[in-house]
Amino acid sequence: MQWFENNCDGEWEHYNQVQIYTLDNPGWGLKIDLLDTDVEGKEFETIQEYTNEKEWIVCSKKEGLFKGGGDSKKLEEIIKIFKDWVES
Repeated sequence: MQWFENNCDGEWEHYNQVQIYTLDNPGWGLKIDLLDTDVEGKEFETIQEYTNEKEWIVCSKKEGLFKGGGDSKKLEEIIKIFKDWVES
């Protein structure tokens, strides 16, 4: 929440989004626009962890977007991965 607030400048928030959505397998998705932020050029190492069909998480950064996805129990973990990366 603090990262979002720090980037709201009267313009950025009109063109960039933070989206949390459900997946049909079931699971969670997170997409965050990074353009014109302090982490736009920051390196992020893709995370792919598949335990089985029901336990998985994938997070990546590509073309100005942070994308995270995971099973139905991974929303908090996806958000934590983003938060830890931003704060590192």
